[in-house]
Amino acid sequence: MRVRYFGLLLLIAVGIVPVVSAGLWIVNRAQDTALAEVRTGNRRVAKEAAAHISTFVQSQVQLLRALGAPVAKSVKLSPEQLARILKNYRILFSKLRSLDLVGLDCKEIASSRIEGALGERCKEPAVATAVKGKTYLGEIRLSDDFAPVMTIAVPVEVAGEPLGVIVADIDMVVIRETLNTIRVGQTGYARLVSRDGTLIGHGDPEERRHVFLREKDAHADTIRNANPDLGARYQDSQSRDVIALSAAVPDVGWSVVVEQPIAEAFAGAKLMRRDLWFAVGLAAIFAVIVGLFIGRGPVQNLEAMRVHANEVAKGNLEARIKDLPKLVEMKQPAIAMNEMASELHRLQEEMKSKERLNTFARVAAGLAHDLQTPIESIRGA
Repeated sequence: MRVRYFGLLLLIAVGIVPVVSAGLWIVNRAQDTALAEVRTGNRRVAKEAAAHISTFVQSQVQLLRALGAPVAKSVKLSPEQLARILKNYRILFSKLRSLDLVGLDCKEIASSRIEGALGERCKEPAVATAVKGKTYLGEIRLSDDFAPVMTIAVPVEVAGEPLGVIVADIDMVVIRETLNTIRVGQTGYARLVSRDGTLIGHGDPEERRHVFLREKDAHADTIRNANPDLGARYQDSQSRDVIALSAAVPDVGWSVVVEQPIAEAFAGAKLMRRDLWFAVGLAAIFAVIVGLFIGRGPVQNLEAMRVHANEVAKGNLEARIKDLPKLVEMKQPAIAMNEMASELHRLQEEMKSKERLNTFARVAAGLAHDLQTPIESIRGA
């Protein structure tokens, strides 16, 4: 493997792989954080709406307890006077659609109704519950004018002594007002679901017809069975993938559901992921450029030493590495290779000199041998 290829692989292993791995981890963590923020925010909205509705219901309960004082024995009012008071209360408090006083024997004492005789109401769950000393909170129903109405019955006590029951129909238009003010993103809305899954209110104008038709929420069970922190994911009636988080309304058992399309809810996470991937890509490109810039010198030095070694191997002992590397670890081998070439050149010259002497010696020995016979003949003559 050539040095440049090895250097490229080393750059990928040391520079690019860690950057990409860190980018993957950061992107996943950022996406999880963004999704958690979306879920937390939507759940917070649902809890605030549930708390607002619960506060209104409890305020109406406290109001009925306060309005029950005229039935105290010490007041000594006639049924006609009580009826007049109840009618005045109904006019004074706009949320009251009806207000009735019922005795412990389940018979009506007085009513705010303009017409109709007083009757017995023991068969009504509201009266039966309140006679036993418990507050009754009914389900939402639609009145003749399609307004949401809730029946509330509270026991009336004076100094701890039960005197009867006060029953009222409360206008719950506050539900619509609350849900209509909730907007999650551009297309996210809230809705209110009863105990049995019936739609009570919906903030989406396109879905409000289901409320007036008293239809069941098709996803009520899915939402209630889902992890409250993660929410439920499903396709809504418009075939959109949505995420829904809910919060229970205390005391009444209703659920406020905040629903938002996933594409919109996770848009921030996608943008964050795109920006992070862009940053990771820039970091990887920067690492490659810096690595190539820094590694080019050592690679060129190694290439120069390779060429020098090949020249020496071919017999060119006068070859030298002219541009010595700046790195100490590479400069020392280059100097050593130059010194090695110089020493080899010296040894070669020395060997050539010795070979010339040997040649002269052999020539002289041959001449001496060849001249020996003539010399001996001359000597004998």
